[in-house]
Amino acid sequence: MREGEEQNVMRANRTRPRRLTRGGTLIEVLIAMAILAILMVGILQLFSLALLTDTGSASRSDMTLRAQQVAENLRYLHFLRTQDPAAVPANTGLPTSPTNGATVTLPRNSTTDTNKAWWLYWGPAGTNVMYQENPPFSISYTYSASPTPGFWFVTVSVTAADAPTGMSYIGTSARTKRVDYVCQVPQ
Repeated sequence: MREGEEQNVMRANRTRPRRLTRGGTLIEVLIAMAILAILMVGILQLFSLALLTDTGSASRSDMTLRAQQVAENLRYLHFLRTQDPAAVPANTGLPTSPTNGATVTLPRNSTTDTNKAWWLYWGPAGTNVMYQENPPFSISYTYSASPTPGFWFVTVSVTAADAPTGMSYIGTSARTKRVDYVCQVPQ
């Protein structure tokens, strides 16, 4: 090779890598952005799943609170009955003489339920367990025999229900949410 040709080859070798890497960073950036977009879709799906789970937990906590309120009221009412039956408030729906397996359902509104007189005790004017008309849950309690003489087991069940007005529970399997709370009350 001649001296001039050698210089041209060396010059070509030096400039060739520069020409090949031109625009390479743009392609790398586009690929990185595509990978980031795919990862972000997955992360956003995790956020929506976390929101549903959180909402489900909030509804279960609310239902547990309602069950505890009913259980505490039943303990109080049964205690009053054992001390002074005349002191038991009217329209509580408390059975005069509970039997094993007897179930009582609390009213969900003040106008159409058959137990609407009970609304005065369980609704906004009384204990506020049913804090609004047609809440997103229904509440019932069932008596069962206790091995301890002179006591009943009471199972308070709060079940998610359709709520035509106000708040309703959302989340995975919202319609099948149910909380049972068991307490012991005097006969």
